[in-house]
Amino acid sequence: MRVWLWIDEGLSVGVASKPLGKLHQVLLGDGAPPLYYLLLKGWMAAFGRSEVALHTLSLVFGLAMIPTALWAGWSLFGRKAGWICAVLTAANPLLSAFSFEARSYTLVALLALLMVATFLHAFAFGRRRMLPAFVASTTLLLYTHNWGLYLVAGAALALVPIALLRVDRRRLVVDAALAFGAVGALFLPWLPTLLDQTRHTGAPWSPVPGVNDLIDAAGAVMGTVTAAGVVGLVALFGFIRSPRLRWRQTAAVVAGAVLVVAPLLLGWLVSQFEPNWATRYLVAVTGAALLVAAVGLARAGWAGIAMTAIIVIAWVGPVSAFQHGPRPRLDIRANVKEIAARLRPQLRAGDLVVSAHPEQVPVVHYYLRGHFRFATPMGPVPDDDVFDWRDVVERLRRSTPAHDLVPLVDRLPVGARVALLQPVETIATHNPEYVELFQARSQQWERALRRDPRLRVVGHARSRDRAKRIRDPSLSALVFEKVNA
Repeated sequence: MRVWLWIDEGLSVGVASKPLGKLHQVLLGDGAPPLYYLLLKGWMAAFGRSEVALHTLSLVFGLAMIPTALWAGWSLFGRKAGWICAVLTAANPLLSAFSFEARSYTLVALLALLMVATFLHAFAFGRRRMLPAFVASTTLLLYTHNWGLYLVAGAALALVPIALLRVDRRRLVVDAALAFGAVGALFLPWLPTLLDQTRHTGAPWSPVPGVNDLIDAAGAVMGTVTAAGVVGLVALFGFIRSPRLRWRQTAAVVAGAVLVVAPLLLGWLVSQFEPNWATRYLVAVTGAALLVAAVGLARAGWAGIAMTAIIVIAWVGPVSAFQHGPRPRLDIRANVKEIAARLRPQLRAGDLVVSAHPEQVPVVHYYLRGHFRFATPMGPVPDDDVFDWRDVVERLRRSTPAHDLVPLVDRLPVGARVALLQPVETIATHNPEYVELFQARSQQWERALRRDPRLRVVGHARSRDRAKRIRDPSLSALVFEKVNA
């Protein structure tokens, strides 16, 4: 199925479209590490910028997770655990959903699973030959997504139960010092950029997560909280039923559980002060969660096999547990494409397109092909392909129609048009200040345009499908024409 691009995917395409020499400067304003964008840049050069081409790269990473999960489970805990882990990975709704997005999340999931597996090999099982693979996968993860830092912290904490169970602790300390030191040295060149991003970008769109969000994290990874609880109970039954784990396997299971819980808790705690919480970020712990679950299910005998079959049917059947109801149409999860198609015949070269939702400009530019000028409530957009997140809340606070809108209308010639794109609805229950600000600016700019005696409304663009199944805020547009100076 073809899937329309949503806001974040437009940002991906825009960043990856920049020359290599400008990529670092763009990422200073984007707030993300560079690896995925470098890969996407090469992919677009080879296969183009169509929706299918953009999504296929993520699908490649998602498909690569299946043999990786098979290897991780089999090499660590045996053949049955490997096959169960592979089946769970292939059917997991969180991984499946992001395998059709032009974002880094399946790459994050793949690298995180490799990191967890090589960590357990190297430290729980004492296989030193895996240390280079652990260093490589961890470094690549850090250069892909900032939640990799939580996994590194979780790995450091997971060394504690391993140390309690291992006899050769001196060797463990040496291996850990060498491996984590190498990761730190390889990540050091990016550290100044990360610190600058932390000070000026962050995630202003993210509300502060509550306790329910932490509980719901298990549901996001395993379909629903109920599914997570049932799988957990069956897995626990498997460990109780067959407790004869070797000390290395015991250390690996406990460490794997730490690598699920610790990053979630750290991400949640940090987000109390600097919000950075989103369901899609949970792909970072999905591999470890499925691996630990697979071990317990494998040891539960036929009950584990039956539970695996039930959960897979629930995940891939016509009613998906992950979606809490009938699966939404993926082609309407964002309606920018539809609105752009309706808006394009009403505009001419040189007209002004204003997006009240600021970071939506790149995806609007992707679909609204033509020689248009773009603006947001913060004024003219210097680069239609990317969005600068630096200090965006402060910039929105300072914006006013008199300062940022009227000069744009002043410069328009008579006969030119202004298209105001507005969010119709938002999904968040408790919106952060950033969302409240751009919603307020949207209403202010509409009032200002309607009251401007030089302008008249000449058109509009609205979506036919008003269902609240669209992931992004549904988009509508008003078209004004300048009738006099």
